[in-house]
Amino acid sequence: MNKITESPQTGQTPNTSMSPAQLAELWAKKYVGALEDYDRAVQSEDPAKVLQKNAEQLRGELRSASARAWTLTESLLSYQVKRHGIKADLIDPWRVSKDVHAVYAKALMAYEREIPPRRLSINISSQLGAIRKYYTSGDPRLIGFVSMQFHHCGQLLVESAPKREQTVLASYFKVIDDHLYMPLQRAYEAAAQYAYDDERLRVVQTLLPHSTTIANSVVDRVQQLYPN
Repeated sequence: MNKITESPQTGQTPNTSMSPAQLAELWAKKYVGALEDYDRAVQSEDPAKVLQKNAEQLRGELRSASARAWTLTESLLSYQVKRHGIKADLIDPWRVSKDVHAVYAKALMAYEREIPPRRLSINISSQLGAIRKYYTSGDPRLIGFVSMQFHHCGQLLVESAPKREQTVLASYFKVIDDHLYMPLQRAYEAAAQYAYDDERLRVVQTLLPHSTTIANSVVDRVQQLYPN
């Protein structure tokens, strides 16, 4: 005997002689219809409001992400800090957390206002340059610890964002990584000392497009030498 079930579309009791396949089809139609309704609602949302909502959510996640990033970085690098004789008192977790919060707040503001990542790079360059200079002044190796803290915080924020926004957010956070891993501000200041058409600048401009290939080769070689 077929179980009497309300129709998902009408709320009325269907013909009890319906087969299980027919009942499954009714429920499938309702399920797919609900998904389509949701997609239409999302697509009809004001894009500016979507960005604002996402940015507010991520700002709320920022403190937690920073704390988890610190724990992860310490678990990965605490042994190496001791092994390489880096003074622990040079690493101030409160200052690092404050810097992380300030930088990512700016990145999220740029994302919310649809300021392109390239413009964010210009706007935030001096701040990240100052952060890099501060942490390398006591011991240049310290930048590895600090930049990893920033990197993990960004990864955690991307993971907590809606799927459709993750690639966009990652492009903003990559700006932060690039400025911390590379002394870009120092490079800008050095380049400003030369004429625009100086041979030395032309050499750098020629090499820059190959930097990713070079970096990948270095990483591959390190992995071969130190597989563990």
